[in-house]
Amino acid sequence: MTEKKSILLVDDNEADNVYHSIIIRRCELVAGIVAMESGTAALHYLQQVSKVWPNLILVDINMPGMDGLEFIRQLETLTPPAFCKVALLTSSDAERDRDRASKLPRICAYVIKPLTLPSLVQLLVE
Repeated sequence: MTEKKSILLVDDNEADNVYHSIIIRRCELVAGIVAMESGTAALHYLQQVSKVWPNLILVDINMPGMDGLEFIRQLETLTPPAFCKVALLTSSDAERDRDRASKLPRICAYVIKPLTLPSLVQLLVE
């Protein structure tokens, strides 16, 4: 049997978090999900609250304060384990954002919103 995965969702848009949480809960490969509305809150969660790293972090690029790419740069200072994958989940299809994202080796995928069950499964099994 495949071990179920945990997901950290980082997006400032509450409606997107609700929708994406519904999609994630429908996935039989997922055991748990935590949603945060800022990169700062997510970093705090990973540093202070969580005892276990998630298998996948889905992060939006465009967020106020700390954007998703800065979140990922700061995430690297926490030395996440190799099994913790990071994917951008964003509405931005801008070439500039894709170029900036390509410079961060931790990013395993660039997914355009909305998240779909097939795209989630692909992220979890790769």
